[in-house]
Amino acid sequence: MTTNLAECMNSVLKKARSLPICVLIKVTFERTATWFVERGVKVDSMLRAGHQYPEEINDIIRKNQQVGMCQARRYSRENNEFEVQEMFSPHDHCLQMSITVKLNDWWCDCGHFQALRLPCHHVIVVCSFSHVDLTSYIHPVYSLYNINKAYEVQFHPVKNKEY
Repeated sequence: MTTNLAECMNSVLKKARSLPICVLIKVTFERTATWFVERGVKVDSMLRAGHQYPEEINDIIRKNQQVGMCQARRYSRENNEFEVQEMFSPHDHCLQMSITVKLNDWWCDCGHFQALRLPCHHVIVVCSFSHVDLTSYIHPVYSLYNINKAYEVQFHPVKNKEY
C-alpha cells in the first residue's frame, strides 16, 4: 500500500538495469510471463479447493476477529449506523473508546475499513452483533474469482530476436 508500482518493479529488475535495452525488455517480459503463469495456477488451485479469498485475506480477518472486548449498539435501521464501545486497559487503567461504524457507507472511525476495504475489528463486531454476513463487507477486488481474471492474460513466446 505504501510503495508505488515503479519502485516495486525497480527492485524486481535491479539486476537487469545495467543490461542493454533489448535484453532488459526480454528479461522483463519473461519474468512477467512466469509470474502470471505461477500465480494463475496458484489461484486456480485455490478456487478448485473451494476457497473464496486468498489465505492472506483470511489471516487478516482472523486477526481482526481476535481483538479485545467490544460492544455494539445500533443507532439507525436505515443506514446501519452503529456505535462500538471498545475497552482496553493500558497501565492497569480501564479505558473506553467510542467508534462509529456506518455499514452502508463502508465507514469506520478508525479508518482501516475505508483504507483497505476489509472489515476492521469494529466492523466484525457490528456484523456479529447484527447477524450480517461478514464477507459482504470484503471488497470484491480481494475475491479469488477477480484475482483469477487478472491473471487470465495470455503470453506467447517471442519468435526470434529480429521479430
